[in-house]
Amino acid sequence: MKKKLLGHIKKILRCIIKCKIGKRLEHREKERCRLHADWNPLTREELQKINRKDKYGYMIYKNLQYFSPEFVTDAYYRTEILSVLNKYDYSMFGRRICTDFSDKNYFEILMPELNFPKAVLRQINGVLYDSAYDIVSMDGVVQKLRQYDWLALKESNNTEHGRGVKKVSSEELIGILTRGDYKKDFIVQEIIQQHETLAYYNDSSVNIVRVTTLFWSGEVFNLGAILRVGAPGSFCDLLSNEGVAPRVIPLENDGTLKKEAYDPDNFYRLENVFGKEIIGAVPRYKEIADLAMETHKRFAHHGIIGWDFTVDKDNNIVCVEYNTCCPGIVQSQCALGPIFHVQNQQGEFFLDAVKNHKLRA
Repeated sequence: MKKKLLGHIKKILRCIIKCKIGKRLEHREKERCRLHADWNPLTREELQKINRKDKYGYMIYKNLQYFSPEFVTDAYYRTEILSVLNKYDYSMFGRRICTDFSDKNYFEILMPELNFPKAVLRQINGVLYDSAYDIVSMDGVVQKLRQYDWLALKESNNTEHGRGVKKVSSEELIGILTRGDYKKDFIVQEIIQQHETLAYYNDSSVNIVRVTTLFWSGEVFNLGAILRVGAPGSFCDLLSNEGVAPRVIPLENDGTLKKEAYDPDNFYRLENVFGKEIIGAVPRYKEIADLAMETHKRFAHHGIIGWDFTVDKDNNIVCVEYNTCCPGIVQSQCALGPIFHVQNQQGEFFLDAVKNHKLRA
């Protein structure tokens, strides 16, 4: 009886949390639309095809791409789709749950087939480790760090949208560690020297190929890919700098860059990236997409994963990280159009399965 009652209480709490999350995201979409007074509102016919509480999300996509009921608003995605596909995303108290799978320190162990940035130092639960997971002393750390000029310092757990990613000098990092200023779990990695094709748009940031894959009904689907380019002067591809937002470029299925870009923070369509013509293709894109799909096959308990790849100066594919807690879809849909229009071998479409409560990760 107690277990049954506890189950009902948890169910009620989850419903309350989902409602609060949904309302917060709906309000955000409404505020974004208010910034664009020139945007065309939805017509009466368009409103009839959607849930009206999602209308501001559909306005965003309509004015960047076109109107389609197959777009998924951020509020609906996070409360109705993501919470089922990646079930641990929100706990009963609405906080993200950190697991070994989402800890950047364990990426190499979980996915040895991928080439991750070379780790120099790790802190896990307050304990310092080297790249091989051997416990190290501060004396050994200082000696090791002084072999480098610059390093990438990243919080290893519960981060999103570039938060907790810094480029630091070795002396600055030694000072941080010596003073004990950095209490969080972290990983220190070598700086990636990216391929000239990707550095062309902005060489201050490591520009990322985001591939989103869906594991549904025993199949893995590639939902499309975008190239994220950081703002000039920014080290992270997701962060703005001095009021200038990053850019997103959609990719064709073969990795060719489409002749358009998007400002994902302010929702503008652009014809260039920071004044540079959009040209060429992402090197080794087919191999990148295949790696994402093949690796996802081993992790059926994560229905949707956002893979962040780049290519270094020696043409090596590097998986910068993968995102399972809350892989965003807004940037991808702004650039690519509806991304959930996929069909399984039985002929059923993904969004129909969601609406008919048949969704299984």
